[in-house]
Amino acid sequence: KNFIKANSVYRQARISNPSFILRFVLYCKTKEEGRIGSESGSGDGSGSELSSVAFKQTMAQAIEHHEMSRNALKAFFENMTMPNPVYSLMAEHLNTIVEEESKGRKCYEDLLVNFPQNTQVLRSYARLLMDIYQDEDTADMLLTRADHIEEDQTTTIEVMNGGDHSDNQEKEDDNRQQDIDNILVSSQISDMNQIQSNKAQDNIIGQNQNRSINQKRRKKKKKKKKDDTVMTEITTGSSSNSNLGLIIGSLLFGAHLLAIIVYVVSLVIYITQANRYQMRITNLKRVCELAAFATELAPLAMMYMVHEFEYNFSYPGSIDGLSGVIRTFDLVQSRMIGHSDSIVSVTSNIYEMTTLTQPWEENNLESQIFMTGNSRCNDTNGVEVDCEGVVIDHQLQVTNLLRALTLLAQKGNQLGTIKEDPHIMSTYHQDLTYICFNSISPILASSKRAMIAYYEDTKILTSEIIVIFIAVIVVIMVGELAILIITYTLFSIKIIRERKDAFQQVIEVPKQKMQGVIRRILQQDENEDDDKENQTFSQIEQMENEIDQNYSEYQPLEGTIDNIGHKKRISKIGSQNIQGLKQEQQDQVE
Repeated sequence: KNFIKANSVYRQARISNPSFILRFVLYCKTKEEGRIGSESGSGDGSGSELSSVAFKQTMAQAIEHHEMSRNALKAFFENMTMPNPVYSLMAEHLNTIVEEESKGRKCYEDLLVNFPQNTQVLRSYARLLMDIYQDEDTADMLLTRADHIEEDQTTTIEVMNGGDHSDNQEKEDDNRQQDIDNILVSSQISDMNQIQSNKAQDNIIGQNQNRSINQKRRKKKKKKKKDDTVMTEITTGSSSNSNLGLIIGSLLFGAHLLAIIVYVVSLVIYITQANRYQMRITNLKRVCELAAFATELAPLAMMYMVHEFEYNFSYPGSIDGLSGVIRTFDLVQSRMIGHSDSIVSVTSNIYEMTTLTQPWEENNLESQIFMTGNSRCNDTNGVEVDCEGVVIDHQLQVTNLLRALTLLAQKGNQLGTIKEDPHIMSTYHQDLTYICFNSISPILASSKRAMIAYYEDTKILTSEIIVIFIAVIVVIMVGELAILIITYTLFSIKIIRERKDAFQQVIEVPKQKMQGVIRRILQQDENEDDDKENQTFSQIEQMENEIDQNYSEYQPLEGTIDNIGHKKRISKIGSQNIQGLKQEQQDQVE
């Protein structure tokens, strides 16, 4: 009922030639009514131009995306049901379905936010859910909601049609009330003039109050500067604590300096020990390489004898085209020279590379020295023939690893550098026998002991690094902690002294000064509260004055037709509102 009566007042106000301000209010009411109509109706929001344009554009986009998503879904299933589906198009169809559905759903959601009572949007959104997701439950909820909205709209229209019959009666009441309003116009004009004069006086009074408040603030600041000397006498500590503050500052600086020293010393130790550790690992690697070179000399020496006894140093190579085990004689010699040079490069600089020389100089290597010559022997057919390089005698030789490796490298180098017939060497077969026997058994065993010794030394070095790190860090951190404890103790003593001196100064301050300080502090708090209240009050008055001035600027001139008509219309609308309220109270009582 109130809505119907408000609409009747609104229509009468539009007919009665309103002023500029009232026309602006009615314009806003027109836009609001158009928006409400677009939200509650099934149309496109024809009551508001801007709402109508936005609604049509968004709705067209939503329908377009909906159709594109549905067509892509149709094409996807048609492609899948074909005898020979095109799989390359499936990804494109799925992408189109997802993208277009997302855009359409977003448009519908925006429309539901702006026009929640529009049945067209609700039904279109329900179709989208049914077409893409087959979400029947949510779609039924939206359709049911649209049906309820249409029923409510039908009921409202019927009520509004019934209310039009009462408009004629209201027009007669308006004519009667117009006579009364003419009488009230003159009195209202005089009242408005009196109100404007009172507002001008209020503006002058408010400005004077602001000036007085600013003057009070300036006086308080000057008084506060005068009384600051009294406060400094109470709050300032004695000069005897300045030396203690310097000591505390120097201790804190020393603690930070020690922390920096910890990092620097740790870095230096780490670099030094890392270099030592790298050297130990390198030495261990060299021992392993020496063992490998010495061991490889044995099969090379055997291959050397194969070339002598089987091919008489004239190996033709692979005849059948298959890969063979025997390497060429030149390759065997080059390998022997290379391994010998590698052994010599390590053994000649062993004392420069490492300080751990015990595995190299320990006389625990038992090598064999062989004596060879020509003698009678049986061949493969059992015929006794003359044989070369037969071992006649051998003797034990106790030596160290360094000498054994050096001797092994010398013999290998001699055998590898022979360019003529090797038989011209008197110790040819003795050297081959020495390499074949000693490189695999005693020299390799001694090399293993050297590897173990270097490995143990590396482990010891690792433990030393950890111990040194922990010791250095712990010592320096303990020193830093001691400095911090001393600093904390001295700082506590300083605080206690300052408190004691402050209490003593408070006691020694004259009674009149103390009372003045306390009175000033309390008064300062009260004045701050008063300043806040006065400032808030002055801001409120200033805002009210600005509003009144703006309102007076838009009022028609006194005595003019617009002013009189404006007053009449305001009184008429007010009387109609009063009659509407009385009628509503009577309806409630009934």
